[in-house]
Amino acid sequence: MRLIKKAVSFLVLACNISCMAASSADLFAKAKSLQKEGNFLEAYSCYSQVVFSKEDEVPDGNRAQSVLDAARCLVRLKRTDEVEPFLHKVVNSRKDFPVRVACSQ
Repeated sequence: MRLIKKAVSFLVLACNISCMAASSADLFAKAKSLQKEGNFLEAYSCYSQVVFSKEDEVPDGNRAQSVLDAARCLVRLKRTDEVEPFLHKVVNSRKDFPVRVACSQ
């Protein structure tokens, strides 16, 4: 079990590195594409980066949709126990109304 957790941690780190170079708009599009292809781990990583991006130019709609899609990716990865902590982290760090509505959905 520990080996699996370490492997997943490594994959998440690798996904974060692959998503780092893009702007938030490109990142959102890449995450959508990855999700459509069934690559939920990388898509989750990209969506998380869009949600927690410090950029003010990220449209609230993209950020809110990223919250919903990140939660869906966690469910598809069978990591449902991580959805609620993720949403709490989002609520504590983002004050945007559309993002908070997405968390409540």
